[in-house]
Amino acid sequence: MEAPTRGGNLITSHIVFDETTGMSATMKAFERDPTEKPKAHTMRAPMMALANPDPVLQFPAGTKLVPHVFLRNSTAVPLRVGASLLWRSPSQSGSLGLPEMTLAPGATRLVSLAAAGVPADAYWATVVLEYKGRRGDLVPVAASFDESGRYGLQTPFSEGVSHLWKGSMWHVDATRNSLITAGNGGTGITHAAVTLFYNKGKDFYTIEKQLQPGEQIWADVGDIIRSEMPDKNGNTIPRDVTMGTYELRDLDHIGVGYLYEGKLVIDKSWGHGYYGCAGCCGYDGQQLLPNPFSDSVGTEGNNTAESEDMCSDSWVDVTSETYDWTSTNSGIVNLASAVSHFMSPGTVTGSGQVQLQRQLARLDCPVQGFEPQNTQNSCSISLTRTNLTQTSASGSPDSLAGDPAFTYSVSGTGTIATYATSDANANPNTATTGGTPNTGAPEPGGLGTLKATYNCETAAVSTSFQVPTFGLSCYYLALESDWGTPPSNCSSVYISIYGETYSGSSTNLSGMPAGTYCNAFLGELRLQGSGSTKAGIKVHYVSGDYPTWTFSVISAFTGADGTALVPNGSVARDRSIVPRNTTVQLPSGSYVANDVGGGITGYRLDVFMGTGVAACSGFQNNVVVAACSPATSTCPGQ
Repeated sequence: MEAPTRGGNLITSHIVFDETTGMSATMKAFERDPTEKPKAHTMRAPMMALANPDPVLQFPAGTKLVPHVFLRNSTAVPLRVGASLLWRSPSQSGSLGLPEMTLAPGATRLVSLAAAGVPADAYWATVVLEYKGRRGDLVPVAASFDESGRYGLQTPFSEGVSHLWKGSMWHVDATRNSLITAGNGGTGITHAAVTLFYNKGKDFYTIEKQLQPGEQIWADVGDIIRSEMPDKNGNTIPRDVTMGTYELRDLDHIGVGYLYEGKLVIDKSWGHGYYGCAGCCGYDGQQLLPNPFSDSVGTEGNNTAESEDMCSDSWVDVTSETYDWTSTNSGIVNLASAVSHFMSPGTVTGSGQVQLQRQLARLDCPVQGFEPQNTQNSCSISLTRTNLTQTSASGSPDSLAGDPAFTYSVSGTGTIATYATSDANANPNTATTGGTPNTGAPEPGGLGTLKATYNCETAAVSTSFQVPTFGLSCYYLALESDWGTPPSNCSSVYISIYGETYSGSSTNLSGMPAGTYCNAFLGELRLQGSGSTKAGIKVHYVSGDYPTWTFSVISAFTGADGTALVPNGSVARDRSIVPRNTTVQLPSGSYVANDVGGGITGYRLDVFMGTGVAACSGFQNNVVVAACSPATSTCPGQ
């Protein structure tokens, strides 16, 4: 039959039937495209019965088969054909070269294998034919029947090898048995799996075998069931199972497989073996994931190449089969393997090459090259702290900005800084760090991690930095005149950190100039650390509490670090957070950390404002952002 146009849409069937012997067969048709470029072809008939039939066929004793191969040259020129025989017996296997043949144009030749010189117990063979030309130039048919034509079988030649074959029905009952095989048609070792499905596909049975080139794995389904032979997982097929389907899988090659297939259903009533072809599972369509693939400059990430398996309608990872990885600009994304290295801002196309068997069942899934691609975006973010409470972030490439382009977040414990922008899509983007207003009692701040994120297409790139916040309070030098006149006109004061109310007066105290003092003034001395008497004498609290407290006269007001206290320029702090010789930058200015206080622990600062209660009038105990110089891990710099 010839189709001058659209030949791929024509499918033919050829059925042979002998009413006398009950023999029937479906004859395989071969397609030929005269415009195809000539190349090397290898064809195999994998289940050729030899002269002495396998007992599994249950032919009558003494049956002798006559194995023949019919060869037809369908071209108008001579065709050279090489042939070989891969035989197997129950105990061994081997190969045998056959004489090379040259077929005249249009000629048909009958080749007998009866005297091939194989061992007497070699029941089966794979016939291998090789020629150079177009598909369909050689039309071969293999058959093994006895002289009467009553007993025998045929097996088709096929050119296909695949990573996966899906088979039709197998049958095992009182009159039928099924033989299934897969052979290694490749040039290297591979592992093959034969899986039998039954119980409507809910259960399965799998055997595996390592195959050398030309070697086969066989499954005698009837024997597997009758002998309750366990599979690789220890499973057996129940004896009442009579039919199912099967698949053949190359476990080592998912792109271009090595396996060829064969199946015979043996009909014991008629003495025939009927072949049933499996369908190769090819691919159609490919993708490179993720797509788009975006990440930040200086990072790397894995690409996954996938192709759609048309037998299962599922996407299969074929990354291991992919080669020649590249991008359109290696300076932006270096893609020398499946790993993308994001080098500098920009957009490229990433790709790889992969050889797969395409889903064209009528051509046994021919090998075709595919080039899966994706878009890869290399993004970056740069950030500058323009001052204590403000940052400027730039994202690149600007063309890949999402909506919003920038987002900001904070993390940490305690009352940490805030971080926000008034225009999330501006690029460059200005954001503000801030503290927390507090009109109540002092509370500690904390060490926060602030993160700026540039939302670049499907990915986001971020940068982060740490900002300390401190809860503020105010202290001053106690002034005796603020607390009345002893002994009868003294004020009282409750100091919460001590849980005491100080009132009344005391006379001739240890370390104080002789005289009587209001206890409220003395309590303030204890709280503030130092102060001045009405006579201008500088005094300092040493230890103890009413009525056994101790004081001393000093010559100058200094912090615990031994340097002078500066109004609105010194702070008391926790030395484990802010060490000696450190300057603390606050929104209100720079402060020397040169004092400590009994209640000042963690992220707290007590700001020295001067002398007397009035010095701290209106002071608010806010939590504010800060920076230290020199910077430390507990108090980073700006």
